[in-house]
Amino acid sequence: MDSSDLKSNIERFFRGYTVEDNFHILFAVLPWTKLVHTLGQNQLPSPSKISYQVPDFTLFFETSKKEIKPLLIETKSVKGDSQSLEIMEKQLDACVHYSGILDIPFVYAIYWEKYQTWTINGIENFEKKTKKYKIQIFDAIKNDLSVIVGDITFFFKEPLYRKTVCDSSITNSKMPKHEKYGTIVQDNISIDNKNYVEINPLETAIIDTTMKMKILEKKVEGTITTFIEFTETNFFVKLSTLVLRHLTIFQAELNETYADSSRRIIIEFLKKIKAVDSYSIPNTKTKMSDLLYKQAFEDTWVMKKYSSNE
Repeated sequence: MDSSDLKSNIERFFRGYTVEDNFHILFAVLPWTKLVHTLGQNQLPSPSKISYQVPDFTLFFETSKKEIKPLLIETKSVKGDSQSLEIMEKQLDACVHYSGILDIPFVYAIYWEKYQTWTINGIENFEKKTKKYKIQIFDAIKNDLSVIVGDITFFFKEPLYRKTVCDSSITNSKMPKHEKYGTIVQDNISIDNKNYVEINPLETAIIDTTMKMKILEKKVEGTITTFIEFTETNFFVKLSTLVLRHLTIFQAELNETYADSSRRIIIEFLKKIKAVDSYSIPNTKTKMSDLLYKQAFEDTWVMKKYSSNE
């Protein structure tokens, strides 16, 4: 599946859902999320909206010390190919004022449609403009805080090999089909092109929505086609993005059960291929990142890494 097909499928999949639905389900199943609670925004008295804006969610996350900490989260979506998000100053200030009264950290959760990815960013990551605050996509990614709830980034540093056997004579089957070579009767994965492990269709879907592969060799024997593909370049992807893409390929309903099952399948598959997990460190330290990383990772190697990142 190429990137344009994937983007189109995701857009169709979420047509019936709001960005709040997207966030609520995906982030609810991340490893350290303990609660994502929708906040009612029917504020009274009406003039209160001038000074206060109730954010979309309260989220509780578990820290390395097994403590539970709260976050206030406002969700935003950046549509199409746009590379930046702008927020009106009065709207941001009203959210900050509300969080200040409660003494709970406030952040933005931003869905970047072009990249099918979420970032969590503090207000200090935004650049102040005239009556607006603005953040660019790559600044958002470099200063993403979502790892505090378990949105871990996975790196694929070495080539991954996939051996697929197809049979074009099998037509009346519910088994997955290759667009060129017919019904897939066996799929295998390897990290060295020698020792292969068989994978099931649910695991195959992770590859199809995440990795660009190039054919290394192909053999045709009658109706049977066997080919080996490999990943050409190093790449990285976040857990929430993997779950999003995995749900999309099956056009599964966006709910907690499917999302949690998807996450579990993905984690086990990543262990199988020995993917390298990474705890992202913000490029620019801020008061908010200092607070949240200390809460989430105090006295751990992650905090040491954060503290040494000058």
